[in-house]
Amino acid sequence: MAVATLALRIRREVKGLRKLAAARGWKYESGVAEAWRARLRATALMQMGHSRRMEAAFRTPEGNWLFAYVYETGFEYRRATHSWRMVVREIGPHIGRATFTRHDWLIDAATTPTSHKIAILGEQANQGEPGRPIAVVEDRDALERRLSPELKAWLQEQPEGRSWEIAAGLIVGYEAGGVREAEMAALSQSACRLAALLEE
Repeated sequence: MAVATLALRIRREVKGLRKLAAARGWKYESGVAEAWRARLRATALMQMGHSRRMEAAFRTPEGNWLFAYVYETGFEYRRATHSWRMVVREIGPHIGRATFTRHDWLIDAATTPTSHKIAILGEQANQGEPGRPIAVVEDRDALERRLSPELKAWLQEQPEGRSWEIAAGLIVGYEAGGVREAEMAALSQSACRLAALLEE
């Protein structure tokens, strides 16, 4: 009985995801999510928690991939599930690893012995300053050449809960929350804009 109930719930979820995709002109993709999870394993977000999984994948007409990503923290009675919506876009010029965020936990996850912290608006890059986006980068010179006033302003205007990473020829954007049509569409549009700003 439990197996039949689970199978019915999964069928309903897939039907809902296909309907969401059709409404936006996206293509619901099955069988690709885990391959993408392996490709994205070096991102800071995927260093968090355990039981990491992609629960849905969509392809947009603009060439973006949209995912519902989930991981868990804690164990047994203290287990918590964390849901994220994610966009991935291929990017041309190599500018090295970079993470743009306002979150201390993500700054910590992205920081390596050879990385640099850059305050997007030019001030001292200190953690713990709410609302101020920080870039954690490997190649400081390469990023600073691309940090135009327009790109800085765009990063400052991003929603507080949204973060961006550039790694392995990909732009990866994410924010907490489930698969919602409007929010996923906004995230996808933002990835297109970030790619354009970085390539100018």
